Amino acid sequence: MIDLQHLPETLENTIADYGNESIVTWNDERFSDWGLNPLLKDTLPRQNIDVYEWDYTKGAENIRRAEKANIGITISEITLAESGTVVFFSDKDRCRTVSFLPKTFICLIPKSTLVPL
Repeated sequence: MIDLQHLPETLENTIADYGNESIVTWNDERFSDWGLNPLLKDTLPRQNIDVYEWDYTKGAENIRRAEKANIGITISEITLAESGTVVFFSDKDRCRTVSFLPKTFICLIPKSTLVPL
């Protein structure tokens, strides 16, 4: 379990482990709330890593970018630890496509989303 203070560093290392060519993320305020915007909007792009944030106004461009992304990053809404199941509440800014089109999927799991057995 990682606390929010170490989340940016841990995520950066995980991204590097899985090949950091290109990333697609949701447009989700929790990335900012958790201190990830400097990593996603500054640090990684300075390393020539393409970070694309889902933008519902761009239509099919979102799908194209998700298909080409090496890593998709989302946040679980409900997490069933026993089965490893994550549940998403999709909307215009949080499309499921981000979790299944990229080669690798990283899901951030808030402790508060864990459902007890």
